[in-house]
Amino acid sequence: MTLFAIVCCSLRLQAQEKQSINGYLVPMCIYNGDTIPCVQLRTVYIFRPLKFKNEKDRQEYYRLIRNVKKVYPISREINQAIIVRGNMEEADLD
Repeated sequence: MTLFAIVCCSLRLQAQEKQSINGYLVPMCIYNGDTIPCVQLRTVYIFRPLKFKNEKDRQEYYRLIRNVKKVYPISREINQAIIVRGNMEEADLD
């Protein structure tokens, strides 16, 4: 009977497996006996709504924003390509 109890207990202990954590590990703080996560948040800037003199100014502003959003990612890629090429040329000169 004792052997049966030992075998059952050992099987039960082996059945407990470590569970993976699906999330982020963050530092913890203890506040009034409660454990809470401590994270630093980025500063958020809130601007007042834009006011335009007329409809034409509003359309020009939003057209500029739209064009910048299209071109800026491409310009960053081109800038990286120029830097890489410059580094390759410097390596060839050495």
